[in-house]
Formats: sequence, structure tokens, C-alpha cells
Amino acid sequence: MKLIKNMFFVDLGQSRKLLINTLNGRMDEIGHNVYDLIASWQKCEDITPNSPDEVVLFKYLEANGYLVKDSNEEKAKKEEILDVLRKNHSNNREKCKSISFVMTYDCNFACLYCFESGVERKKAVITPAMIDAALELAGDEVESVLLFGGEPFLPETKPVVEYIMSKLPNATYSAFTNGYYLESYVDLLSSVNVESIKVTLDGTEEVHDRRRPLLNGNPTFNEIINGISLCLNNNIPIAIKAVANKDTLDDCNHMCKYLQDKFKQSELLTFAIGPEMAMSENEKSDFLFDIFKSDIENLSLDTLDEFMAVNPAVRSIITSTPINPIYVHCIANENNFIFDPYGDLYTCLASVGREQLKVGTYYPTVSFKENSMYHRTIDSIPECQECAYSLLCGGGCPVALSDYSNMFRPGCKVTKKRMHTLIPLCYNAMKK
Repeated sequence: MKLIKNMFFVDLGQSRKLLINTLNGRMDEIGHNVYDLIASWQKCEDITPNSPDEVVLFKYLEANGYLVKDSNEEKAKKEEILDVLRKNHSNNREKCKSISFVMTYDCNFACLYCFESGVERKKAVITPAMIDAALELAGDEVESVLLFGGEPFLPETKPVVEYIMSKLPNATYSAFTNGYYLESYVDLLSSVNVESIKVTLDGTEEVHDRRRPLLNGNPTFNEIINGISLCLNNNIPIAIKAVANKDTLDDCNHMCKYLQDKFKQSELLTFAIGPEMAMSENEKSDFLFDIFKSDIENLSLDTLDEFMAVNPAVRSIITSTPINPIYVHCIANENNFIFDPYGDLYTCLASVGREQLKVGTYYPTVSFKENSMYHRTIDSIPECQECAYSLLCGGGCPVALSDYSNMFRPGCKVTKKRMHTLIPLCYNAMKK
């Protein structure tokens, strides 16, 4: 028998390794002696144990899916997994249950950083005709709606938000907002089922007002707090998202504690802290762990999503559940339509407004680009066919590719770096 190729090691430090089987999702912590032996067996086409201890290890590996008779057996096992993933992917494509609207690319803030720094701030607002076209493409099974921007909750977008809610009165709504005009939207939000309104607050008053002022430079913190208070009083769930860097992380934690005290531990209020988009991948990985360490006992599920989104192995470690293999990197490669105010169609919030990353158009006509993330799976990326990581990374994030001329390339460098950084950090922290 021989070792499978669909496995890899992660260095945990202190002469320990984590052995990960990507065919069955098993993870085993091993010492350096066992690692040396398994590494030597990786070169063997027919392993022969030479001692009682080696026999014990051999039987353990065999019982836990690390050994196969030959390469054909391993290919058959992987193909069986892929067949299930393909069918699930196809089924997800048939029903569009979640949609998003970019209400406008305009914004009333002048943040020191910007999630959409490369997107032109055009003032156009999505129209009722566009909403109708979007709903026709999405079909009759829409269950949830996300409102996005720019800033979705501006005075000029309110009539169209109202129109969307009149067309989908039974849907569940959420939104990403800077929160400045929340008070004027409470009436609308109270009329529908709201999952959560995600409001960005980047720290206590002084730090937040420095990082997220209005276009005219005026402060925003107190106006946002008033809007949050009114929402909570009207039973509208609020999810605070703090965008931080190493210099502001402590202040963000102070802000979270301040709001918890102010609103008396309201169950309608949750918190998450995430890195600035402009950070390099190395900086993001290091910073995510700084967040993890800063308040490990009180981290909310929202914050943990920052880690669990990295890959299924990290999710498994944090939730103590089995690893589930993936066919695509994230929901952006499924049926997650995002409709913008220019008739363009996207599937990833991080890509909106970028011409090269749109997947097609929905208004005035419907069209889909072949070379887009919408068609990107581990089947469509040649390098993923024989890769031991593919069932855990889904080909990596397409937005992180160095260029978008060919979307059917893997994001190996970034994905592997984050895996080999965050898996040991989260594993060791959770073990403690």
C-alpha cells in the first residue's frame, strides 16, 4: 500500500506537525519522529513496516484513510467526492435564494481607507426598472436581500429601498452601511424582517471620527450611535463591524466594551473586528491572529467568521466539526447575484464596480461572460486537478489573482500562505 497524495503537513511549532487528509477531512497531530517516518514513506510505492512501532503506525494510517492500494484507488475516491460536490453546485445554481443590490456607488464619507478605493464614486442610483429586471433574472425563490454600496442608506436611495421591500415583502433583509442615516431608515427597516444591519464603527469617538469623517470633514460617531440606539429600541438587529489595523485594535476593543455596557448586553447587538482591505496578505494573516489573541474568550461568531472564511480546516478547528470539502472558493462562485446601478452583474462584494470582475449584465439585456469567477471551480482550473489542497481551498480567491485576463488560474501563493499561517495559530490557541 502507499500513502495518498491528497494530504499535507502543517508546522505547529515545538517539533509538532498537523497531518491533514483532504479526502476525508481528518486531522492528526504528530511528533517529529512520526513525521520523519511518514515523509520517508511518501517516496514508497509499496510501504513495508520494519518494526513493531512502524506496524502500529501503518495500521493507524490505513484505518484512517491515509493509505490506498494504488493511485487509481485514490483517484476513484477523489472523483466520488467531486461528483457529490458537482451535483450540489449544480443544485445551488438552479435556485437563487440570496441576492444583493448595489444601491449606488456614491458615499457621504471620506474614510482614510476605503473598501472600494479603486471604484469611481458615481452618483447614479439603481432604478425600479433595474430592480424588476434583477428579480426576473433571480426568479421566484429569493429569500434574502442584501443592500450594499457605496452607501446604501442615503436620502436619495430611500425611495428605491422602499420599492425593493414592496416587491419582496417576505424576504429577510441585511445591509452594509456607515450608519449615518440610520435614524431616517428605521421606519422602513421596522416594516420587514431584518437579519442584521452591519454598521461600521472604527473605534471610540476620537479614533472613529478621525478615520471615518463626512466628506466635509465633520464627525460621524454620535450620529451613528443615535441611529444604532433607535434601531435596537425598534428590535432591529445591529452587527458592529470595526475595520482596524495594529494601531487601532485596542481602541476597537474598548469601543466594543463601551457599546456592550451602553446597551446593556443587548442580544440584538453583535461585534466583529476585521483587517483593512489594503493590508498585504501577510499583514492580514498576522493581524487576524492579533485579533484572535486580543479577546479570545469573548470573540463573537461574527468575528470568528473572519477566520472560518479562510478555509474549511480553520472552520473545523474553531467549531470542532469535521472538515467539509469545497468545490468553489466561496459563495461568489455559486448563485449569489449582485446587481449594480449600471446594469452590471457581479457575484462578489469585493469585486463590485471593477469592470474586469463583473460576470455579465442584467439590464437592459442579460449576458454572462465565460471568463469570469461565476464559472470558476476546481474542475475549471487545470492546476487544481492534482493538487492536495484543492478540496480545502476551492482554487483560492479569484479577486486576489495578480491579473484577471484568465480567471481559471489558482490563487496558490496567497491561499497556502494563509493556510500555513492561520491553521497553526488557531489550532494552538484553541488547544490552549
